[in-house]
Amino acid sequence: MNQSPGQAHFDLSEIVKDFIFRDRRIADYQQFRIRILFDESASLRRLAEVGNTTGTMRIEKGDESDFHGFLAAEIRNTVHVGYKSFLHSPIKNGDKTIGYITFDSLEKVNYQENDIARIKILSALIGYEILHLRQKRSFSTTLSQNLGRVFRATRKELGLSQAELAGRIKTSRIALSRWETGSQPPSRGPLFRWATELGILAGGKRSLITVVDATPRLLEIIKHEPARLDDLTPDQFELVVADRLSCMGYDVQRTGKSTMKDGGIDIIALPRMRDVASFLLAVQVKHHSRGASTGRGAVDRLLAWQNTVFRLGLLVTNTRFTRDAIWTATSGDARNFLRLRDFEDLKRWLQGVYHSEMDWKEIPESIELAPGVSVQVPKPKFSEANIVWPFKL
Repeated sequence: MNQSPGQAHFDLSEIVKDFIFRDRRIADYQQFRIRILFDESASLRRLAEVGNTTGTMRIEKGDESDFHGFLAAEIRNTVHVGYKSFLHSPIKNGDKTIGYITFDSLEKVNYQENDIARIKILSALIGYEILHLRQKRSFSTTLSQNLGRVFRATRKELGLSQAELAGRIKTSRIALSRWETGSQPPSRGPLFRWATELGILAGGKRSLITVVDATPRLLEIIKHEPARLDDLTPDQFELVVADRLSCMGYDVQRTGKSTMKDGGIDIIALPRMRDVASFLLAVQVKHHSRGASTGRGAVDRLLAWQNTVFRLGLLVTNTRFTRDAIWTATSGDARNFLRLRDFEDLKRWLQGVYHSEMDWKEIPESIELAPGVSVQVPKPKFSEANIVWPFKL
């Protein structure tokens, strides 16, 4: 029996805010799409107040066989580099305007793996709730209580006891009981394992949100306007550097958020082609939003890793280096370990040009292997964009 539209009203705004916009952290440039089902009697303005997004909303008729009397709304965000992008969009049902939604920009809000998992969990919960509207379920209570209710119902549908599920997700039965009652919401890690074990991260009707990689689009913007690197957050800038290193042929691993203690290393890189030789590259990324220079302190911190497991150190900044920093990096043994890359180098990287004439000038014309025995050092032509070995940095 179909539920009448009036009984199907529920508000998703706080849930979306809590899941997606709790932490303004950057990890990847992404787009996301949200399909929300709601009835015409719902408060459309409040329903779509999902926080810092920018985009358009399209209203279309829902599948009446499954969701009688509902409309499907698709919110699609477009990512911008600038801060102050706003869009005031009318919501229309046919030719009739039935509401307005104002979106704030999303360019500083993107997601790491766990955040993407949280979006998928959110989509699963929304889908689960829609599929059970006829049982008069709703999101009218607090978020943690609703999480517990949905997960508890799913666990029972699967015929799992609390003890069995707790064992599978490596937590205690007491903790799981608290999650299900809403008295103690789980952190992201357990929440991800919890939802995965119950199978509600799967696709199908429960998956209403799709995460789409938008990295190429943003890189294209920065490629044509390199000065916009200054507008990025430190985390975003770190991701741009990681992306460029990946394009050069390195496997990259970030050590954590840019605000975390990392011993002076933000990215660890390893060449993908390791048939002949392998080495570790330590990368430190320094982002300045007001044109400040990167000084000797950053150089000294990276030099502390010389003569360790790392063969080379790379210090990257979106501005420039002080004279002291350059002198320290190019003096003595430091010049055999450290490479400095500034805004001018980043412009090359964004164009897909990864070799550096300076590095090849630093290599001697010949090397004396033994008394009276020397060998010429081959040097590639500068037109070769894909130079092998770390000097392509």
